[in-house]
Amino acid sequence: MGNTSSHTSSSNNIFEKELEKLNKIVNDVISDKDIFKNGSYNFLSENVCNNYQIVLEEELSKHLKLNIKELGTSLYIIPKNEDINAKEKLTKLNLTKKVICEKISNHYIKILYVMCLIKYVYNLEKAGDLSIAGIVFRNIKIVDDMMQITFCGLPHKKYTNAGKDAHKIDLSELAGMKFFTEYFLTPEESGTFIGILREVLKRSGSTKVKTEMCHYISTHGAKDTSVLESLYESRFKKEKLTCAAQKGGSANLSLFLEIEKDNPVFLSDYCGAPMKLAIKLNTPSGQKLSTYYKQMHSNYKKSIEDIHKLLDKLVYKNSTQYELSDIDKSALDVIINEIKIKIKAFYIQSIFDYQNLLDMAKATSSIHIT
Repeated sequence: MGNTSSHTSSSNNIFEKELEKLNKIVNDVISDKDIFKNGSYNFLSENVCNNYQIVLEEELSKHLKLNIKELGTSLYIIPKNEDINAKEKLTKLNLTKKVICEKISNHYIKILYVMCLIKYVYNLEKAGDLSIAGIVFRNIKIVDDMMQITFCGLPHKKYTNAGKDAHKIDLSELAGMKFFTEYFLTPEESGTFIGILREVLKRSGSTKVKTEMCHYISTHGAKDTSVLESLYESRFKKEKLTCAAQKGGSANLSLFLEIEKDNPVFLSDYCGAPMKLAIKLNTPSGQKLSTYYKQMHSNYKKSIEDIHKLLDKLVYKNSTQYELSDIDKSALDVIINEIKIKIKAFYIQSIFDYQNLLDMAKATSSIHIT
């Protein structure tokens, strides 16, 4: 979705600079086949696990520890029969080497999923062109003192389908969406997020969007409230998100969603009425549009920076390469939850920003629409 056949600006690699750091981290850690470049982390392989001897920390502390001043480090002296003792200890704890390797594997799979998610959602391989932000910004073109906004004058429609389902567009084609909603989020998390996205793409009014956001908050608690409040107020500026006695909400997990008119052209095949709106930026209204466009770009850069800060907790730079840091389960879970919030906001904010810009442009008196 969002490929080069769409009626958008012909610009490519528009976010190459902004994504440079993220691209470096992800490419240093995982390969183009989406596995760890360091084979030691690929614990799904039985061979990898067999190459390691497992010693419990409490057992390690019982052994002789020597501080070697010349080496600047410490050594543990472990008897050769420790492997047998370790197995006996693991048996008493109702653990096997296989079980432990599975736990390690699950830990590293979570990290691998984080890396893949960032790669897909921000479309690192194509410098962000096919990400949701890439689609939005490629529907906006600035040449000299003129801004041109491309939008669809009719609801998106899949013309190869018949009946009412023709207006249901498969959003799993959007970069990162399928992986995020099906493999990264829980079904409950996916349902509440898709519920918001459904109303956003339908260009619903504040009441319906509020219903879905409040359903989200009532389902998941207050941890995302401030993010949703900010998103809501960015779109419906005269209102604040209040959820007292709010009921309703969607539980539909389907990614077949309606994309109403006056949205960006996601794919030219689905837009039967691509339209272009042009406005001069050297006018008072044009200057307001220019300011808001800069704010859109600032929102995108902040999303990238926030993700980069979270990845910095997972990696460290060894010489010129990034490698995984040692991190425990609780710390990893906190990072994952933060990334979930950032990614949800990234999708919603990108669309809200575009809708706001288009609405501002259409409200001006000096526009030209073709």
